[in-house]
Amino acid sequence: MIINLIDSDVKIIRDKSRLRPEKSKVKRLLGSNEKIKKLTPGTQKKTLDEGIKETLQWFKSNLHRYKAGIYNV
Repeated sequence: MIINLIDSDVKIIRDKSRLRPEKSKVKRLLGSNEKIKKLTPGTQKKTLDEGIKETLQWFKSNLHRYKAGIYNV
C-alpha cells in the first residue's frame, strides 16, 4: 500500500539476520486492535488509508530526523 502511495519502484529487501529463526516456537506474530477499541470506543477518526497518507506526509516533512543507517525499534 505504501509503495503504491509513494509511486515508487522500490524493492523490499529481507535481512536474514532479522528474520525469525526456523526452529522458533513462534511461527507468526499477529497484532490486534481489540483492546484499544474497547478502551477508546468511537474514537477512530481516520481510515487506514488516511492514516498512512498522513504518516507519509510527516516523514516527508521530517526526513532530517530519520536515521536510515541504523536499525530503529
